[in-house]
Amino acid sequence: MPLLTHTESAQLQQILMNRTLLKTADAETFNNLLVNCGLSEIGGTIPSQTSAVNRVINLVSKLSNTYVTTGTSKRLGLAIFLEYLAIIDPNLTSEDKEALAHIIRKCEHAQQVKEPSVENIGVQEPIEPDRFL
Repeated sequence: MPLLTHTESAQLQQILMNRTLLKTADAETFNNLLVNCGLSEIGGTIPSQTSAVNRVINLVSKLSNTYVTTGTSKRLGLAIFLEYLAIIDPNLTSEDKEALAHIIRKCEHAQQVKEPSVENIGVQEPIEPDRFL
């Protein structure tokens, strides 16, 4: 099952292509954005000599399937990138940021469903034998 609906995916791509730094970013700036948020390995997998539209489509596709270990957990690359972009990109409106926040929440929810923690699946702590005495 895809992470985003077709509508959400189209909205995300429109925001990224038309209202972010990605619209005018050259290959170096594009790669630096990925490096700055810990996703440098993705930069090398997206052709630099392609249009901004193709770069955004490739980026969303790759980040939707890339997990990054942060501390003791894994996070979806798309959530990491969108959080970073929402903080540093002055071109985003509050409506754009709200849409990105919605997608980030969906990423986080999908991650919880995919890899539930012990607390989420209801495993109880074992009872110590001396408690019965």
